[in-house]
Amino acid sequence: MDKKKVAIQALVNWECNYGNRLQNYALQTVVERLGFDVETINDCRYQQSEIRWKLLLKDILHCVSRFRYRPNVHKKRIYFWSWVRRYRKYTSYQILNDADYERIKDKYDYFITGSDQIWRPIIPATSNSASFLQFASPEKRIAYAPSFGMRFKEFPEEKIKEYTKWLSEDWKALSVREKEGAEIVKALTGKIIPVLLDPTMLLTSDDWAKIAHFRQTPKHYLLVNCLRTDKYMDYARKIAKEHGWEIIDIENNPRYTGCGPSEFIYYISHADHVLTNSFHCNVFAFLFHKNVTYYMSDDVQTKKISSRIETLLELTGLKVDLSNEYVEYPAIDWAVYESNLKTKRNEAISYLSNALDIK
Repeated sequence: MDKKKVAIQALVNWECNYGNRLQNYALQTVVERLGFDVETINDCRYQQSEIRWKLLLKDILHCVSRFRYRPNVHKKRIYFWSWVRRYRKYTSYQILNDADYERIKDKYDYFITGSDQIWRPIIPATSNSASFLQFASPEKRIAYAPSFGMRFKEFPEEKIKEYTKWLSEDWKALSVREKEGAEIVKALTGKIIPVLLDPTMLLTSDDWAKIAHFRQTPKHYLLVNCLRTDKYMDYARKIAKEHGWEIIDIENNPRYTGCGPSEFIYYISHADHVLTNSFHCNVFAFLFHKNVTYYMSDDVQTKKISSRIETLLELTGLKVDLSNEYVEYPAIDWAVYESNLKTKRNEAISYLSNALDIK
């Protein structure tokens, strides 16, 4: 008997974001393990496809000629191009306009929107009806842990009416990734829905180690992954010196920038300590039982995502004050973390199994 088909609606073809690609791979993998054929919709309405041969050639030429060469752009895109071609199962077709969604609504048995910030209301690519699967019939609509990327008090007023309409529609299954997201849905619709794990946490550290790519590293090092800022450098040097660590900075050090998602996993899994303002870097640090210092930078986006860090920290059983600029988490009892993670994984798999009508 042929397998049923599932299409994932995700934020695709945008910046080379490690967490974005890895969460999509994780959801794809988990649904495949449940017995389905799965692919991610190649939505090119807002950005051209990231797996264009012309784009790859352009980046290779920059790397070879060193003409206006930027490793965190050109080299990184080559790594991502290769990784996406290998691990992300894109549709053979591209979505170029809204009408194209109407043409695929009968092609799949289910559609899953999520995870990551697929419902963020301030970006056109994520604040449209397709992100809420409005093209599909209600019995096919599944939301797996999407994020709004903000708190309700920051929600743009001009988006409230259409978000209320989309969320009030009938869904096969509806969930979010953060408690703040559940509060937004409740405020807009009155619905009480589950808060589920980010897909990356549905796979184990052993699962992730299998796709990690070896990179030469110092014996002891501080892994730094801080987005949209370089103001952390003095602090990073200070703590590295105190502990005798070298520094691997994958955003701002040309020696290490330009890596792909599999190298990202390797760097985290072998670090002595992690300094980050990235949610997914924090997720992978926990998966590999690494101690973390969270950098609450003055970047607006970092401050808006604090709710997902708070939700993540609940798995540790610790109460952590995130009001300071740098927050070194207290010693984590990893047995407690793993026990809580197992419970939440079972809850998430049960949710997906029920939504996908697995008997």
